[in-house]
This record gives sequence, structure tokens and C-alpha cells, in this order.
Amino acid sequence: MTGKVFTLGEALIDLLPYGNDGGIPLYAQMAGGAPANVAVCLASLGAQAYFVGKAGNDASGRYLEQSMRARGVHTDYFTPCSGHTALAFVSLDQNGDRDFTFYRENCADAMLTPQDVPTARFTPADILHFGTISCIAKPSASATAHAVRKAADCGTLRSCDPNLRLPLWPDPASARETIRAIAATAQLVKLSDEEADFLYGGEEEAAQALLSGDTILLLVTRGADGACAYSAEGPVSVPSPHVATVDTTGAGDAFVGAFLSRVIQAADADVSATDALRCLLREESKISQVLRFSCTCAALATTKKGAFQAMPSIQDVQSLLAGDN
Repeated sequence: MTGKVFTLGEALIDLLPYGNDGGIPLYAQMAGGAPANVAVCLASLGAQAYFVGKAGNDASGRYLEQSMRARGVHTDYFTPCSGHTALAFVSLDQNGDRDFTFYRENCADAMLTPQDVPTARFTPADILHFGTISCIAKPSASATAHAVRKAADCGTLRSCDPNLRLPLWPDPASARETIRAIAATAQLVKLSDEEADFLYGGEEEAAQALLSGDTILLLVTRGADGACAYSAEGPVSVPSPHVATVDTTGAGDAFVGAFLSRVIQAADADVSATDALRCLLREESKISQVLRFSCTCAALATTKKGAFQAMPSIQDVQSLLAGDN
């Protein structure tokens, strides 16, 4: 049996523009939140995905749970609480690029506690994936730190995608300091090229800083220009397939979900997820293949509106890869 991926952090409602009625803007309720998106992507690709988080005991929270379960995500550790489910109003430009306005006062996902994290289930065959929005406020910041420490103790592979949203942080300096500290605890870090610039001053600087510590692999996504993997074996870059982009929401989450699905596929009771990752990095052809798979998954996620709804199946990815050859 392959290992499990636990994604920890926020699940929220994305309100996306969906036309207008007599000049009145209409918005569609769609399930989202970066760690939840990664879990949905993993499940769509056949991996065992568990989401760890909280939502409000309200209609939006129930919609999120139903949406995850409908897509194969295990929600054993997704619990309701007294806070409200966070909202994000999304605006899209003509290229499908988005901007966010958040409503997170007294939000439920920030109420995650260390006791809510199923650390007793962590094994070396598993992966813990987390973001940094859960590091902004307590108690979720304590829950994230606790999960990372326990994962390290258990030999569970730690994966981090900061998912930088500067308006949610007190100021840029505190965002940079906190994100760099928590990213340094992960063995696999995924950054966008813009995040690498903000946090470290560039991709090569990010690789130098992270790979000198616990990080084994740094993944940098470059939007329509593809992605690059930095490791001790040297950098490997691949292009992204060309698609008709509608909405880029969740594309980065699709990329990291796809990548983790290939790692966890090779992990079992005899092979840890960390060893599976190291094995992948030993051959340039293997890492290139997984990068292409991940870029293809991310590209497909931009061809539909929303995040959960846009996550492709393994058949979708294989079909586009076959047509790209």
C-alpha cells in the first residue's frame, strides 16, 4: 500500500465573477483554499489524501466538506467550529490572472489546534503538506509548527508551499521572516518565481538558502513558462504546454499536488517518501518526466473556472501529455 498525504491549512469559499444580471455583478460560490486544493488534486490523481483543517459550522463549511468528499478526499480531520468559513472574492483579468479580497475576521481555519492534528497516524511512507496562511495567527500557527515537528520525529516527508498572500500579513517584513523560517523546515519547497523574488531575491538565491539546510528539493513555477527543480544534482527546467487559459486559480496547487502524487506513488512500508524523493532526483530523465506531468496538470487547471472543479484526472493529464509528444 502506498503512503498517505496529509494537507494542513485553510479551506475557504472562492467567490468568482460569473457574469452579470442587468449590470449587477454575479459571483459563483466555489470551494478552494490552497491546502484543500492540493488534497483534491491528489485524490483526483488516485492518491490517498487527507485534509486537516477547520471550517465554520455553517452552510459554507458543509459545502466544503461535501465538495472534498465528492472528489475522494478523506475528511476525517476536517472539523466544524464556531468561527465562520473564510471567503475570498476573486477578480480575473483578461488573461485569467486573479486578485483576491479576503474576509477572514474570526475565521474558522485559524482555530486549528495542535490537538486537531492526527500526528499518531504519521509514518515514514507519508507526506505532510502545509502552507503558511495557517502560520499567521494562533492557534493555527501552533498547530502547524506542532505538525511539522511531529512529522520530522516520525520521518514523514515535509512539503511546503507558502502561497504568499501579503494582504493577510501584518507587514511584508514579518511575512518574509515567518515564511522563510517555516519553509526551512521542509524537505520539499514549492515557490512561484514571484515568491522566490520576494522571499530570497531570486530563484538561485532561494535555492542556495534552502538547499544549504534541510531542503532536498526546491520547485519553482514560472506560470506559462514552465517550472524548474533545484537540488544537489543541479537545476532541471521544463516548459509548460500551451492551453487556453480561463482562470489561474489553483494552478500552483495542481502543480504541487501532481508532483506529490508521483512521490507518494513510490512510497510504501519499505520505501519512505523521503527516499522515494531522493531516488527521483538521481536521474534527470525521471525528474524531468515528473516536472512535465506536474506542469501539464497545472496547465489543465487553468482551463476551467475555480479550483476544485478544475483539477484534472489522471486520464486528462495523460491525454494532453500524449498530444504534446
